[in-house]
Amino acid sequence: MVCTRSSGGALLRIGVQSPTEDAMEIKRQLHAAEKARIGRAAAALIAPGDSVLLDSGTTTLQVARHIRTGESLVVVTK
Repeated sequence: MVCTRSSGGALLRIGVQSPTEDAMEIKRQLHAAEKARIGRAAAALIAPGDSVLLDSGTTTLQVARHIRTGESLVVVTK
């Protein structure tokens, strides 16, 4: 839900995305191929038994998507 501040309260804006949602979609599409290659390369460096901290971001999302399934890992997300 998105609200707009008004005098004496807030008004619910129905059907409108927040500016951050739009920005995230733009960032996800910007240099998408490069981000996927970086994510694949970074994920390949993760060995079984490793502990990994993944912060937020569109490139970090690609790292998470390329982590091999079935690995014995500790993954901490922010």
